[in-house]
Amino acid sequence: MDFVSDPLFGGQSFRLLTLVNSHSRVSLAGKGDQRLIGDDVVRVLEGVASQRGKLKTIRFNNGPQFISRSLYLRDFFSGVKLDFSTPEKPCG
Repeated sequence: MDFVSDPLFGGQSFRLLTLVNSHSRVSLAGKGDQRLIGDDVVRVLEGVASQRGKLKTIRFNNGPQFISRSLYLRDFFSGVKLDFSTPEKPCG
């Protein structure tokens, strides 16, 4: 799971949340908006879980976009392992 961002023509930024199965390289979800918060990430993850079943592990970097109360509460209540990568061991 990671974010991709790019500036738009008018100077505003656009962010895309991507969720990819690291084994099959199948895209599980994507959500784009000018602003994405922790609750948006949780909604995407819950949508994937309802369509494909509960995820066992979610791997992502230690960036500030993933450090939120919503993600920690989801992890605590659902049992999904959150695997933070380190700079020496990037996602993928």
